[in-house]
Parts: sequence; C-alpha cells; structure tokens
Amino acid sequence: MYISIGKVSQLLGTSISTLRRWDLTNILKPAFCTLGGHRRYHLPTILEMRGEATSPPPAIRPKVVAYARVSEHKQKGDLQRQITSIRKYASKHDMELTRIYIASGINDRRRQFLQMLQHIPVLRPDAILITYQDRLSRFGTAVIQLMCHMFGTRIICICQPKNEDSQTQLVNGVIEVITSYAGRLHRRRSIPT
Repeated sequence: MYISIGKVSQLLGTSISTLRRWDLTNILKPAFCTLGGHRRYHLPTILEMRGEATSPPPAIRPKVVAYARVSEHKQKGDLQRQITSIRKYASKHDMELTRIYIASGINDRRRQFLQMLQHIPVLRPDAILITYQDRLSRFGTAVIQLMCHMFGTRIICICQPKNEDSQTQLVNGVIEVITSYAGRLHRRRSIPT
C-alpha cells in the first residue's frame, strides 16, 4: 500500500519540507512519483521506520476494485463465478471492495474497461482484482500494469498460476493474438454488407 507525503508526515511526526529534503539527500526516498509529481511512499517501510510491524494497522483496509469480463453475453454463468471468486478473495484478505467493473467482448473498446482505466488516477485503488490475466486484456497488459504502477495500484490475478516458463508465456501470447483477430473477423462477418 502506498501513502502520500502528508500521511508520512503524520506517521513520522515530521514536516513535509523535511521529507522533501530527505528525498533530495537520499535519507528517505519515495517508492515512486505520480505523473503530477506527488511522492508516494510504501507504508510498510514507513511503519518499519517507526519500529512497528510491517503489516498495516487493522484500521487500514486496502481499497480494491474488481474487473470481470466474458467474451460473449451467453457466458453469464462464468461472469457470476468470477464475481463470486473475487468477493471471496477480497473478504478472505480483508480488502474493501469498492467497485466491480463488468464487461463482455474481446475488443479493447469495452466501456467499463475504459471507465476503470480512467478511474485509476482518480480513485487510486490499492489493487485491481481479476480472476485470470486474460480477463483484463488479451494483450498489452504490460502497458496497463505500468499505468497502474504509476498510481500505486497493483493487479492481482487470484486464480492464475504465478510461475510460467518462457515457452508457456510465448504460446499463451500467440493464442491471445489469434483469439483477438478471430474476434475481429467474427465481428466483421456479423455486419451486414
């Protein structure tokens, strides 16, 4: 979880100008800076400086959003399973699930998907919960992850195996590209000429 310079000032009992000076003199560097130049600090690091446990205090529950997607409208059962899995995960890990974005289709112009991306800089959730990587996007996930990281938001795949070898990743990438283009072809055929 990342916090603002104002919250760090309160936790450490020091002024914001001192924290800025510490940044310049490499005493305490922020984890990252936002596009607007605002410093964001890693909460466990700050708590460690205070001599506290590295886990956040019980009063601070990570705020998360969720994204669920199916390829076509007929898959409502799968959509409901995704939502149920995400709710259980958030509850088990004591996360505050503030919003669920739901979409269908495999193109990159899904309204709820674009709305979620627009909300990340504003809402700054601690994480986005998804069931599988391909539910977020078939490809281009590195760009989405970079954008999320810039605003202190992690992407958590709750069902996907963490360790895949490079050959499996390559095969999955090819499948994702083929699936995307197959969807485009299918949409072109459904448009009357």
